[in-house]
Amino acid sequence: MRIFSSSVLMLALAVVHAGEAPDPVATVSGWIKALHTNNLASAWDALPATQRATWSPLVYATQPSAVPGSVQAGRPHYSGETVGLLDLPLNMLVEERQGGQGGRLLAATLASLAVVLNLDGKALPSVLMSTDEPLINFFPHIASGRMLDLVVRGILAQGLETHQLDAIDTWSRAFVTWAASAPLTDVQRAVAAQAHLQAFAAAIRTAHVSPAAASENSVTADVSVGARAVLVAWSNGLPHLKRALALYGLDADAAFASAKVTAEPAAADGSVTIMIRYIAFAGEQTLPLKLVMAHEGWTVSADSKALRWLHRAGMAAMIGRSGFGGPGGQLRRRAPDDVPPTDAPGQTQPVGF
Repeated sequence: MRIFSSSVLMLALAVVHAGEAPDPVATVSGWIKALHTNNLASAWDALPATQRATWSPLVYATQPSAVPGSVQAGRPHYSGETVGLLDLPLNMLVEERQGGQGGRLLAATLASLAVVLNLDGKALPSVLMSTDEPLINFFPHIASGRMLDLVVRGILAQGLETHQLDAIDTWSRAFVTWAASAPLTDVQRAVAAQAHLQAFAAAIRTAHVSPAAASENSVTADVSVGARAVLVAWSNGLPHLKRALALYGLDADAAFASAKVTAEPAAADGSVTIMIRYIAFAGEQTLPLKLVMAHEGWTVSADSKALRWLHRAGMAAMIGRSGFGGPGGQLRRRAPDDVPPTDAPGQTQPVGF
């Protein structure tokens, strides 16, 4: 059976962080086991107290609103909060008019991810989405691009860029090959996946913490409790998500079970490069990661200088769309035959560079 899903890979990258053991191999192996056994809360409990305190606001900030389409009263906000990003797909699953689109949404997102990874712009067929819900039709494209962006920004490390991008490229090619023959146009599979996805959304929503417990005056203690509640909810929801993916032949548990973790000798700066090897799409895949010691435990380091340029490129594109530098943010230079005549009123020579 072909295995692994980008969604589960994203979750794995989000939680591969330090543990009490000084051995980075044991640390990462422990988190992979937690994903395999759907027991994220126990892995969280094993973290050093200082690290739980550091990561609690980030984990807690991902909890969805208690009521679809609402914002929790009294809920503290943090930089980079992702509640809106999570609320959108969860709302689609539980909202009465859109709820039946969840299975189709999954198939369309897998197809869209293959298009993004293939880089040739060719569309991949999937089950048809609702014609009267334009927001749903946009979501697969947004989600697939965001997945790839989060992977790169979450792991790209100085000195490992070539190896990491090669690993992502190898996995991407395997995913695209799988998607080309996957049953993404099968309406019956989409309908069957819907029930699992609704159960997944319902489980995630149990992470809601009461407004009183989330007051600004008790952030440290209560956010720590809230963070664990989020991970308990994800632990309860993961089996349902895995069942939905399995309908398309993506067996995340088989990938987690096959994972082997090794480490290279520590570098001069104390960082450690580890290699995760796992079986996906009938072949071995790899994922190199750079770990550094922080807050009494190991954490993934994404310190590549290239990330600064990726950020700047994204900002330049945003500025371009608002008018600076023309469409797409590209600075344009006149072609030789497009130079205005010297006697044209109000014209100056273009500046080349």
